[in-house]
Amino acid sequence: ALFLFRSGLAETRRLLLPSLAGRTTAPARPSCTSAQCSEMLRSVFALSLLSSFLIIVYQRLHINNLQHELSSFSCSHRAKRSISVDRVEEDEDGDEHSVSFPLFAKISKKAMRKLCEEDRKGRTRKERRKKESGKRREEEKRRKSEGQGERRMERKRCSPHATFSPPRLVARRSHWSGCALRDGSTWFLCEFHMGYTMLEYADTPSLSASLPKTLITLPFPYDGTDGAAINGSVAYAHDDQVVLHNFATSQTSRLPVALNRAPIYNGSFSRMDIQSDEHGLWILYREQEKQTLTVARVAVPSLKLLQTWQLALDPSRFCNAFIRCGILHSILCTSSEATIQPAYDFYSAQSIVGKTTRLPGIKEEINSAQFDPVSHTLSIYTRGLIYSVAIEETSPSSV
Repeated sequence: ALFLFRSGLAETRRLLLPSLAGRTTAPARPSCTSAQCSEMLRSVFALSLLSSFLIIVYQRLHINNLQHELSSFSCSHRAKRSISVDRVEEDEDGDEHSVSFPLFAKISKKAMRKLCEEDRKGRTRKERRKKESGKRREEEKRRKSEGQGERRMERKRCSPHATFSPPRLVARRSHWSGCALRDGSTWFLCEFHMGYTMLEYADTPSLSASLPKTLITLPFPYDGTDGAAINGSVAYAHDDQVVLHNFATSQTSRLPVALNRAPIYNGSFSRMDIQSDEHGLWILYREQEKQTLTVARVAVPSLKLLQTWQLALDPSRFCNAFIRCGILHSILCTSSEATIQPAYDFYSAQSIVGKTTRLPGIKEEINSAQFDPVSHTLSIYTRGLIYSVAIEETSPSSV
């Protein structure tokens, strides 16, 4: 049919083109008469109509054959369609993708219910795993926090057993009241029991020669003489607050404390005693309306409260005290001598009675007694005299 249609078009073009071309040129004798041309056109039209009919018939036969093949192929002969669809992983935002099927997928109600049930079970399992994972994380976090708390209660690498050398006089001052705070080789001195300034000495020879390195102005005035030096900072009392000031960074932290109005020690100007040891910074004070000793350990440099102890000790019986390796040592003064005696172990949480150490040449009132964990010395300021006591760790058998 296509061949006949194309042949008719070619014959028509051959007959008509000369007559059409003759219209634009000089008149010429027509190649065919009007009757012949009309007959020719009718023949071409008939051939075109016949070819179109044949094409339509061919297409219809082909469509019928395809429909017959589809109808003869029963659905029961097809392979069973699987509905075990894998779950899609979560995307980066944590959102789940829904399960999708081809547009013409045929799934029975039973299979769809099974699929939905599996999907619901999968979601339930996932939620349960998520909750269990959250519980495990919380448990691990709690155990980690408890472990850190236990580690905070562990004694650092220091021995609670030690021997004290006889006091060595290192400097004389013109004022009876004051403080001597040591941080490694550096000394910080305050004169009087209140003021705005401190003297810094580079080392012990400079202190002995009274050659200060610089005069330091504090951000808040100090009250009392029982401060402490730790890691380039000075901690001291200001009214009812503990002030920690770092000289290098000028960073200052403060912690309010509910203090008793009376001095903490016998013959002292201080209402609280701030100490430093291998474990950090300690605050010794008496609470309002109480006579017993309260001890708090704080973090450096934030002054965050870490732990508090209520001890059945009356600090007014002491002339001073200090803490070394987590052990509170009391200093008792008489008119003839001063003695050191361990009183409480914070890491075993029990009172202790140990060896008493005499301090020859020191008696009556002591303005400040500060332990330095860097140089392992005890600095004592009494009646304008500054003493240094070397401390050597020992084993339990040698004490």
